[in-house]
Amino acid sequence: MPQRKRRDTDKRQKGSRTGCPAFLSKFIVVAALVTLLDLATTNNTISIITAGPIAKDISDEFGVSRVRTASILDLFSSAGNGVCPWAGQILAAAGLAGVSTLSIVPFCWYSILMFVFGIFFILIGWPKGLSSNSVKKDVEKAAK
Repeated sequence: MPQRKRRDTDKRQKGSRTGCPAFLSKFIVVAALVTLLDLATTNNTISIITAGPIAKDISDEFGVSRVRTASILDLFSSAGNGVCPWAGQILAAAGLAGVSTLSIVPFCWYSILMFVFGIFFILIGWPKGLSSNSVKKDVEKAAK
């Protein structure tokens, strides 16, 4: 039986389950990756450095601004560190207060809201990031 050739899919093709454009679901993957890395290492910088090359490839493939991708990496690594019960700041606060680290996590509103609004803005696709190619074209136009 001959194998069927795969068709190239459009970069902004609707996802089969979510109904959102494919590049938005990739941002969710980047956000989840950097959050999981941050939970594993409890270090924002290490998680960003580790997830950065993958996020850069996704950004280049879908023509999205690297600045937006970098902000997603930063946002979700910070939020992950804020709710991680074994992160240094939670351990210090629990030690000073004499309570369990898990009892503090539900009150980390800043980090929880970072997750909520980060996912919300990824899903609605705002702000629209410009690709580096379109920025270069605009600069070249302005220079003429």
